[in-house]
Amino acid sequence: MPFYVFRLDVSPLTPATNPARRTLLLEPGTLFRTYVQFPRGCGGLVHAQILRGGTVIYPAPPDVTLASDGYVIAIEDEYPIPQAEEWSLIAWSEDDTYPHRIEAWLNVRAPRGRAIVDAARALFEALRAPPSAATSPPQEA
Repeated sequence: MPFYVFRLDVSPLTPATNPARRTLLLEPGTLFRTYVQFPRGCGGLVHAQILRGGTVIYPAPPDVTLASDGYVIAIEDEYPIPQAEEWSLIAWSEDDTYPHRIEAWLNVRAPRGRAIVDAARALFEALRAPPSAATSPPQEA
């Protein structure tokens, strides 16, 4: 079960029109649990969103932001990721003095049956491979 971690440093007065961004490639599966941590001292002045490509996924609607102070926001959801794709954590800050580090953790459940498919593929490849010389019967001259 892949577990993705976004760590994003946000400078003072980072504008919403040019947010800090951290992008990761997520493998196919189902995003089922997301956490976003705002450290103490943010005072609700740092805002964040999680995007799939260029579309805001969390929070919804897209004109809303996640913001807090010394709190971890937990999101329980079942969001399908049909193929490997880029997801981003973006954040901006109204704080005029201090930088802040925002973290997000995404749990992605592998597609159902993937392990079975991988095992079957490995077995098929093993059966297709030519026998090694050690297991081949001796050749008659």
